[in-house]
Amino acid sequence: MNSMKSKMIILLCIISVMLFSSCNEQIFESTDEGVTIAMNKAKTGGIQSVRLNVISENTIQVLASASGEFSTRKSLSVIEVGREPVDFNVIQNANEIRLSTTSLVVKVNTQKGTIDFFDSDQHSLLKENNRFMEYVDAPLDKYYNIEQQFELSEDEAIYGLGQINNGILNYRGHKALLMQTNHNAVNPFILSTRGYGILWDNYSETQFDNETDINTMVIRSEVADEINYYFIYGEENDDIIAEYRNLTGNAPLYGKWAYGYWQSKERYESQDQILSAAREYRKRKIPIDNIIQDWEYWGEHGWNAMIFDNKYFPEPDEMIKEIHDLNYHYMITIWPGSDKKTDIYKEIKQAGYAYDDIVADGGFICDMFSEECGDIFWSHMRKNLFDKGLDAWWLDGTEPAVNNEFYPYCIKHELINNGVKNSLGTFRRYLNPYSLVESGHIYRNQRAVTDQKRVFMLSRSGFTGQQRYGAATWSGDINSTWEVLQYQVPAGLNFCMSGLPYWTSDIGGFFAEEFLPEGAPREYIVEGYKELYVRWFQYGAFCPLFRSHGTFYPREVWRFGEPGSWPYDALLKANNFRYRLFPYIYSMAWRVTNEGYTIMRSLPFVFPEDESTHEITDQFMFGDAFLVNPVLKSVFGKDIKPEPIPSSHFFNPEGEAGMLKVESILMEDDDESLDPEEVQDSSEYQEAEEREQDASFMKDAESASDHPGNWIEWGECFAMGCNRVSGQILTKEAGSYELYLNKFGGDVILSPFNVEVSLEELESGEKASM
Repeated sequence: MNSMKSKMIILLCIISVMLFSSCNEQIFESTDEGVTIAMNKAKTGGIQSVRLNVISENTIQVLASASGEFSTRKSLSVIEVGREPVDFNVIQNANEIRLSTTSLVVKVNTQKGTIDFFDSDQHSLLKENNRFMEYVDAPLDKYYNIEQQFELSEDEAIYGLGQINNGILNYRGHKALLMQTNHNAVNPFILSTRGYGILWDNYSETQFDNETDINTMVIRSEVADEINYYFIYGEENDDIIAEYRNLTGNAPLYGKWAYGYWQSKERYESQDQILSAAREYRKRKIPIDNIIQDWEYWGEHGWNAMIFDNKYFPEPDEMIKEIHDLNYHYMITIWPGSDKKTDIYKEIKQAGYAYDDIVADGGFICDMFSEECGDIFWSHMRKNLFDKGLDAWWLDGTEPAVNNEFYPYCIKHELINNGVKNSLGTFRRYLNPYSLVESGHIYRNQRAVTDQKRVFMLSRSGFTGQQRYGAATWSGDINSTWEVLQYQVPAGLNFCMSGLPYWTSDIGGFFAEEFLPEGAPREYIVEGYKELYVRWFQYGAFCPLFRSHGTFYPREVWRFGEPGSWPYDALLKANNFRYRLFPYIYSMAWRVTNEGYTIMRSLPFVFPEDESTHEITDQFMFGDAFLVNPVLKSVFGKDIKPEPIPSSHFFNPEGEAGMLKVESILMEDDDESLDPEEVQDSSEYQEAEEREQDASFMKDAESASDHPGNWIEWGECFAMGCNRVSGQILTKEAGSYELYLNKFGGDVILSPFNVEVSLEELESGEKASM
């Protein structure tokens, strides 16, 4: 009897243990979008659920929640457009759940909650380490401080994070603070030489840290509902960036004029000044397409009234007409805040969207997180500027600028510590994407008014997804020094490796006062600054956008000398070369829109497997054809011999691999200038004839839509993947190349051959082959 009772007790104990174990086993749920896995919080650092959403064969969204619930907040950066269902498989093994697509294998450790990423051949790409979430119950919001750790490979290099003016290209072994400032346009996207990118979908103060532990990459954000990032795989870095654009929106194709030269300065003080400069360029037959009006054109109407001052701009309609008749496009600066006496302030204040007294001199900024506020803002832009014929928008102070926009914690103090909330929540949560929502309102409203004029914006900040609104970025109000010029190269390259294609800097630097002798007039330009300006101008000719701007010194070409002087001739030579490259540049621009291409390309972006390129901060590719080696230090009177790049990836015109020496554009008249046949590899290249910009060369058919789906019925095509060297066509792979149909407009963008294609071929989107 006792024996039977003992057996029953043992059996009951076994059943109890089995039931207990079953209750604590991880449970996963598979859906059409992916898989959700329940975790044991005691073993996973407080994580209760992990979700993998299959976005594409190459992209997986990773969500980790401490509560077991996932946020329903709509992403400001990632868009949900035209995604097709993706086939994937889910298999459960011991202590592991495996999700696989045709390109990726993702393994979730069900004990630790960590995730490993592999390509389809089981080559390791990235491994998660620990993750942490700490709950915060704040007066204005409830959220988590979050941290995600990743294990890095020994030979791995890390790029991206937006544009940070610190001279760093490879962030391996470094830290970075991701907060918008006047000089830093941050974007939480990381690109690795291991063939992946990480889009960290968070808007709060974020820190990147690979300095504390060289083998561990840490990303921390101050405010989140959950850990949320996208893992993007690509065989080429172009594939990763293209996938980033699929997630966050494609960049529209600008009008041709946007890729020409932009003349600006701080500032044209009157109608007569700006017209005089515009006429002088045409008189001298110097190629130029755009002229810019900086601040204080509003005069007595008050800061950012968006109204021309009657005293200094008495006839704005006639002024704009003449600018257009001279075949310029005209851009003007606007700010996110205004003087309290302006009509725009009064209307926004009445609607409840004004943040008072957090800007210098008692100004305000407006709540751009509100669609209604954005509509009010646009209504003043339209009535006072757009309807008069303004062509482009210079969005200044989009961090947003407060009492001191140069220092991140000053912005944070004004927006966060003062308890300011916006229409979506606290600024502690929505600290970084102000420029994204501002540019979105302008794009949306202008497109609603007309589709006959393409949208162009130049913003002082950039953030994830901003490219879809036609917004480019420049590097802020930087100083005019050789060191800052050197910093521009890696800053711009990392910005473009963050997925945002259009970037530029103030050619010559903004603050040039250290070159101006005490008591000298503003027109006085010392020789040292002339050299710096010429070198910066030469570098700027190979940036996606080509724009001069700054204070203390006027920036028109003739201010640096007259024809025959070395500065004037060097500036003219670089400017003419930019225009000779126009077919090549516009072809690249179409690829940006159509393929997710990147124009300004770091060497590790192009050759990630070549470790010798990983730290090169002073050279880059301009498209696939030109290796650019700008002069970034004073070299007056010295013999310049740029060092060659040791790489087997470059080929000379005879097809031989090896060292490629790149000559720079020199200042002196009797020196060799840049010869395109010396700097191209076996890639696409076609020159336009050198000529003065005239009324037909850069003019767009404004009725053409920004979107490639709206095709024009023309039979021309343009060549990609080939180039001209001494009259011969060379291709990357001998024996084959392609001609892509020009789906956008009627121009032959790049056409070494005349090829007839039928309308049926054009409409079908098929490639024509030769």
